[in-house]
Amino acid sequence: MNPIFRHAAENSDAGPMMGVLTLMFMACFAYWTWWAYAPSHAQAHDAASRLPLDEEA
Repeated sequence: MNPIFRHAAENSDAGPMMGVLTLMFMACFAYWTWWAYAPSHAQAHDAASRLPLDEEA
């Protein structure tokens, strides 16, 4: 292991902060996934999927 990384790992007290950040990222991912597959957004997603096929541009 790189001695700089080893020194940083031995002197790091960021464990709880990393746990909180992991939970925040997981919550953001879960919300993003829910938003993408929510039935209320289906019409907007269908319209966006047809944009490359429109010849009005």
